[in-house]
Amino acid sequence: MIDKMDRNRALEMLGVEAEATDEEIERRYSLLLKKLRSQEKKHQDQNSSSDEPLLTIEEVNAAYNAIKGIEGQKLTKVQMGWNKESFSHFMQYYKLHVIIAFVILLIIGFTVKGAMDRQKLREAEALLPKPNVTVVMVGNYFTNTEDIPQIEQALLSEFPEWERIKVEVIYRPLDMQNEMDAAYLQKSMIELMTKKGDVYIMDRPNYDQLNEQEIFTSNVSLGDLSNNKVWSNLPIRGSHVMLAAISKEAENEENAVKLIDSLKSNK
Repeated sequence: MIDKMDRNRALEMLGVEAEATDEEIERRYSLLLKKLRSQEKKHQDQNSSSDEPLLTIEEVNAAYNAIKGIEGQKLTKVQMGWNKESFSHFMQYYKLHVIIAFVILLIIGFTVKGAMDRQKLREAEALLPKPNVTVVMVGNYFTNTEDIPQIEQALLSEFPEWERIKVEVIYRPLDMQNEMDAAYLQKSMIELMTKKGDVYIMDRPNYDQLNEQEIFTSNVSLGDLSNNKVWSNLPIRGSHVMLAAISKEAENEENAVKLIDSLKSNK
């Protein structure tokens, strides 16, 4: 527990002058927090050379509170909840921890939801005929789960002799912009291991990456499908530049070739 300190001692601990402005105090306080975070990452190595004395977060906060004249208000603020300033300080020091925890929770949520969805899907598929061909779309493609049957039916309409076409859509962002994209990428890696297709339809970045794993027998560039009569009115958002490839593990390779030829001829 840090005893209440006088202003002179607090100024000395933070390393600021008595006439320092509020902006200078805030900047110094933020700098010390960053140093403390760096010390924590290095397991507070006491042997490391540094121009700054080794302080604890409790000492830095006590000195800051004393300088700002809010020592006597701390209990009230704790009782009433965090204010904007204290929350900002918390986020500055623990930002990385919060981000990592958020991403982990997202991955866990996706995994649990995916397992539940797969179980429901298996139960529903047990009542359906075996697919004549299975299509897996991988890349910057967005669609709602409830729209998948519409996509399947549109493809199936080109093959009246077939009973069923199965479609899977895996959103896989390779150009990650935020923590959410990182979680989606992790989710897509799990989906690629569990969802197997005869035909894979991908955008260029995902094709280049997956093709390095040598999982395709051949590939055919479909180019821009925005004017394709089969795809143009379907509820699929994202990239229209697509590459089709046939899996080496395809169970319906002959039908996979027929599907690709149909997509090419319907431009």
